[in-house]
Amino acid sequence: MILQKIQNFIIQETEFLQNPELILDYIEHPKEKAGTYLYSSTNYVILGLIIQKATGKNPNILFNEYFYEPLELSDIFLAPQDEINYDSISHPHVYPNTDFNLTGDGVTPIDLLDILKPLSYLVGKASWTSGGMISNADTISKWGYELYSDQGNAISQAIRNQLYKSIIDVNADKSEIYGYGIRKLFYDEFEFTGSYGRSAGSENLLFYNKAYDTSFCILSNCNMKANKSPNIDELLFWLFECVKF
Repeated sequence: MILQKIQNFIIQETEFLQNPELILDYIEHPKEKAGTYLYSSTNYVILGLIIQKATGKNPNILFNEYFYEPLELSDIFLAPQDEINYDSISHPHVYPNTDFNLTGDGVTPIDLLDILKPLSYLVGKASWTSGGMISNADTISKWGYELYSDQGNAISQAIRNQLYKSIIDVNADKSEIYGYGIRKLFYDEFEFTGSYGRSAGSENLLFYNKAYDTSFCILSNCNMKANKSPNIDELLFWLFECVKF
C-alpha cells in the first residue's frame, strides 16, 4: 500500500512538472492581494507563459535561438521540459544533511509522502522559467559573464543598465541589496552582482565582480544552509581571494 501511494505521488508530481500552468500551484505564496507583495517565483512562470503565447514557441527554443547559440553556450537545459544529458551537467541529489531527515527511531513508521511533499514545492519553485536552467559550472560562469559584464553580449548595455539600476537597498547595514532577480553581495571593499539558487539537495551561486571583470560560479550537490558549514558565501570569498593573488 505504501509503495503504491509513493508510485501514485511520483506520477502526479511528474505530470505537474511538465505543465507550467500547474507549477503555479506548487509555488509558495502563488498570489497575494492587490497592492501587497510577498517574494515568490510565480511571476517568472507567468512571464514564460506570456512569451510562449506571444511567440508560439517554447522558451527553451527561444533561449537557444537568442542566447545559447549566439553565445556559443552548450549543455544548458531548461528543466524539466528538456531532455537532460546528466553526463554533461552538475545536478543535485537529496543528501542526508539537507532539510529532509530520513532517519527514524527504528520503531515509528516514516511517512515518506510527508517527506516528499515539500520537495515538490521546492522543485516547483525552481522549475522552467522560474529558475530551471541547469548546466555545469564552466557554462554557467560564462553565461554570468555575458550577462553582467560590460564586455558581455547576452543583453544590450541599455538593458544591462536597467538591470543594475533595479537593485534597491533592503538592508540598513548594506550587507545585501536586491533587484530584478539579482542582488549585490559585499566582501571587504568589493561587491558582487548575481544571485543564489537553492533546492532540496543543492545550493548554487553565480556572482560577478566588476573590478576584476570576472564571474564566479559554485554548484554544490548539498544544501549548505542546512549543513551550516561551510557557508556558500565563504566559498565564494575564498575563490575570490585565489583570483586576487
